[in-house]
Amino acid sequence: LEFTVGGEGYAVDATAVREVCRVKAITPVPSTPDHVAGVMAVRGRIVAVVDLSVLVAAPACVLGDDTMGIVLHSDDMEFAVVADAVIGLRTISDSSLQVDVSALSGARRAYLLGVTENRTAVLDARRLLGDDALIAVQQGGGVQITGGSS
Repeated sequence: LEFTVGGEGYAVDATAVREVCRVKAITPVPSTPDHVAGVMAVRGRIVAVVDLSVLVAAPACVLGDDTMGIVLHSDDMEFAVVADAVIGLRTISDSSLQVDVSALSGARRAYLLGVTENRTAVLDARRLLGDDALIAVQQGGGVQITGGSS
């Protein structure tokens, strides 16, 4: 699934996407790590919203009427990321990725599988979903977000 955040192109494996929805409101949650933008309601569920701009040192998404939420999921984890726009589905072969990302550091490098010829950053959705620092657990009608800043 290809999308933009802060004017930059990103993609994630579509099999890790539960759904794409319009973001109506994000409610901030006090005392959470910087990479947690807050929570939002998605079909009656409270879903944590992770700010990709903090995780991968990218320009921030500007929230507006057209802001989209991309809900990523695995057996153990679910959270949303916000996007300026969702471009659509595209097949990207692993062999077409530039994987020499040695100039990048920290989380930006850890979550990146590679970059396409047209500069779309392909994120490793499995690594994002498996990162203990991003765990958000719904408990008793609320959301408990654990982990430190990346």
